[in-house]
Amino acid sequence: MAETLAIMRDVGLGLRDRNHPMMWFTVYESEGVASLQCISWEETEKLITDGKVTDTKSLEGHACWVESSEGLCRFLRLAKI
Repeated sequence: MAETLAIMRDVGLGLRDRNHPMMWFTVYESEGVASLQCISWEETEKLITDGKVTDTKSLEGHACWVESSEGLCRFLRLAKI
């Protein structure tokens, strides 16, 4: 599996269609290649604390690392640029 740099867009925080809080966003790996990511509240807490995020809206357009393999894409971590 290869790690790829991607851009986060359409960041949201809430319940969505589940009964527990989560964060969701779309990652764009290249032009026309996008994937919706839904991460658990525990993963969201780690992302916020590790990335020193004070407002989730600041993640809009932020770079991140994703893992892609056989048509599947998974968020790994924020990129430190």
